[in-house]
Amino acid sequence: MEYYSSSAFVLKKEPIKESDRRYVFFTKDFGKISLLAQGARKIKAKLSSHLEPPVLSQIEFVVGNTSRLLGALEEEPYLEIKKDEATLAAALEILALTDEMTIENQDDKALWKLIFDVLFFMEKNGRKYNELTDFSKFYFNARLLTLMGYKPFLGECSECHKKTENGFFNFRNKSFFCKNHAKTNDFLIKTEQKRILEFFFEAPLNFFSQPSLVKKIMEEREFLKQFLKSFTLSVKSDILYFKNS
Repeated sequence: MEYYSSSAFVLKKEPIKESDRRYVFFTKDFGKISLLAQGARKIKAKLSSHLEPPVLSQIEFVVGNTSRLLGALEEEPYLEIKKDEATLAAALEILALTDEMTIENQDDKALWKLIFDVLFFMEKNGRKYNELTDFSKFYFNARLLTLMGYKPFLGECSECHKKTENGFFNFRNKSFFCKNHAKTNDFLIKTEQKRILEFFFEAPLNFFSQPSLVKKIMEEREFLKQFLKSFTLSVKSDILYFKNS
């Protein structure tokens, strides 16, 4: 048996038997891990109160045939996020996406920092104006894809290599095309929309410190929602293929 400790975000929890619970964490030092918490579902269990997502906790655990959670101490409960239903839902989506797109036991300091920064941003600003909730979720989604090596290239047509303003994106091939080489069902990206996507996939979070910029960007909310959803699904398909190959 080996004993460890680390700061950790709770990504997911699920019941095991009558009184136990399994937690999935994204830790600062070990990446994503899954741990059994014995007795965590009992009414008087103190452990659960320190592990209600979104939360950042210091955890202690043991690795063996069955890796077990030994203790947890809450570091940041994100109380402001939890006060607003929409902001809470967005934060939980961020954590769920992290769980879906990562594998266990892969240390990733850059992803850890991204989760930390975005949740901090939401905690401090999320209830100040409505646009920021969806913005934070979209930004996290785009930056996660960038960290995974899936930043879309929108600079020129993938076929003729000519620069184009308005263009079309093929999610299956993850390629950008001019109007002369686009196929019927490719996704239209206008000039300003392309510029916004480049911001999302490349700019640091402090670039978006002005509420006026966020509000302007979120005028394209539906476009961003559709593009990121479709692009993320195509990446998930790649991940599933490689896992099964």
